[in-house]
Amino acid sequence: MRTTVTLDDDLFMALHERARATGRSFKEVVNEVMRRGLFDSDPPREIVAPTLDMGAPRIDVTKALDLAMQTDDEWERNR
Repeated sequence: MRTTVTLDDDLFMALHERARATGRSFKEVVNEVMRRGLFDSDPPREIVAPTLDMGAPRIDVTKALDLAMQTDDEWERNR
């Protein structure tokens, strides 16, 4: 089937270079790349990050901002 597709310049150049390097036609390279992209690639996998139990907090985390400000004040005084 014949159709018109507008390619970005970088894609056109990469496809054209591959065709030249492999001695195949531009059409053959475009069809190969599209088939691979559509049929050969695995579907995206869901990324699952492991979770770890870090135990109970050692400080009262509800007052974490106050603690951070106190620590910052102490650091400034000791500079």
